[in-house]
Amino acid sequence: MDALRTIFHFLHVNYGYRPEEIVSLFMLFNQIRLKQGTALIEEGKVCNAIGFLLKGLMISSFINREGERIVTRFIDDQGNRFIFDFDSFTNRIPSTESVTAVEKCVVLMINYENYHDQAIHFPNAQKIMVELTTMILKETNERLHDLHRLTNKERIIKFMKVQGHLYNRVNKADIASYLNMSRNQLTRLMKEL
Repeated sequence: MDALRTIFHFLHVNYGYRPEEIVSLFMLFNQIRLKQGTALIEEGKVCNAIGFLLKGLMISSFINREGERIVTRFIDDQGNRFIFDFDSFTNRIPSTESVTAVEKCVVLMINYENYHDQAIHFPNAQKIMVELTTMILKETNERLHDLHRLTNKERIIKFMKVQGHLYNRVNKADIASYLNMSRNQLTRLMKEL
């Protein structure tokens, strides 16, 4: 599987893990299959694992005070594949978001206990966690800046350039939520492009 080769290469090149160490590390992971609509992380529950999406598409979201679902992130097999709530996972507190499969997914998972086992035997484990968290925070920060500095039309253009491959895979209401606009605005502006 290409994703496994990517992880293998990443760990070998960036962290100097030897092939036998990477194989030992992979033994701590489980591969799971998720049906469409299955939540991997549930808002209000502690995140007990870190996932790496091998195949499929997932959405990270939360329910706001008005009861509306707000989409914060798309996780797909062509972009950032890591699935976890850092604060919930490390501090053992309830997650503030849910991550749900939009379509059938295949995910590599390492649970909390195995992660801590791994941290003892693999000295770069904490460094990898910090880098993953930093990567997700950078994406989130860029998205927040875009929400405040770009017009609706500019956000759609950027979405189509960066994540356009998702347009026909995701419900348009979810895309509109992600872009912080109504579905009607998204539809109208898409016709203008």
